[in-house]
Amino acid sequence: MALSFKNILSNFLKNIDTSTIDEFKTHISSSLKSRSKEIEIDYQSLSSDKFESSEDMEGYKLYLDDCAYFTDEMEKLSDEFLIMALYKQLELHVKKATNRLAPSIDTTGFFNVGTLQKELLKKMSINIKLLDSYAAFTELREINNSIKHQGVVSEKLAKANSIWVEGQELNNLSKTYERLKPEISKYVLNFVEELAKIP
Repeated sequence: MALSFKNILSNFLKNIDTSTIDEFKTHISSSLKSRSKEIEIDYQSLSSDKFESSEDMEGYKLYLDDCAYFTDEMEKLSDEFLIMALYKQLELHVKKATNRLAPSIDTTGFFNVGTLQKELLKKMSINIKLLDSYAAFTELREINNSIKHQGVVSEKLAKANSIWVEGQELNNLSKTYERLKPEISKYVLNFVEELAKIP
């Protein structure tokens, strides 16, 4: 049986590409590890005979402390970027898939779930809340919002997944990225499959 262009296109759109984000993650992780090692070596090589006075040595220790703190902050920032980039990639991919497979659907304000739900239900009985990994989509959206607005776990994020505690600092976002990435891929796959059914 011959495949239609729509089938070919939907097969292509079922996969979300996170390779650029993954490459960034690899590079920044390598860079931060290298910098942390340099700081550690500097600490270990500290010796009073290398300085004119003990005050100079203490001043250099403070400088190294600042370097270590900045490196930790850069790691947190890069972890936040992973989440924000994954969400943005998801947003762009879903909009592209919708525009190509179901151009009659208005994608304005698309990641307002209420608007999205209304548009999909209007065109076809698609309830996005029933899609595989919808919970991962919701969690990702709420982590992204927490990063942008509060900087800590929001009430909505705590409700989205019980591993998060409202008001606490957002930690382990690199691990969260790795946990959510395959679930977001499933969400995209199911979303595109449903879109492809729209005449």
